[in-house]
Amino acid sequence: MVALRVQIVVFPLAINMDIFPYSEDNDVGGYVYFGQCDVLRRQPKGEGNWHAMMADKQEVSVDEFLVKCDVGQFFEDGESIHGFIADDPRSYFAKSHWGNEPVYFIATKGFEFIWRK
Repeated sequence: MVALRVQIVVFPLAINMDIFPYSEDNDVGGYVYFGQCDVLRRQPKGEGNWHAMMADKQEVSVDEFLVKCDVGQFFEDGESIHGFIADDPRSYFAKSHWGNEPVYFIATKGFEFIWRK
């Protein structure tokens, strides 16, 4: 991976920093719940972002999803991820992007539930 070296100068202080582009190699989790697709699609650019997310999705395992995403605030007490998708055999977990941001999502019951950085 190539990093971009920049210098920020705010008189009289100069800060040097490396900026690493997003890659899966430096993606270690920290995704928080962003929203449900029907709500997000009504936002500015939402419909286009949703179509691009779905077109570019890559299915992932439930284990990868759980490592990357903080699901603690999403499920009610006693509810589990497996219980949440149990009544839809077509459910799946995926990663993609929403605009320029990486996202993970659960697709179940005709909706996508989306987490982002």
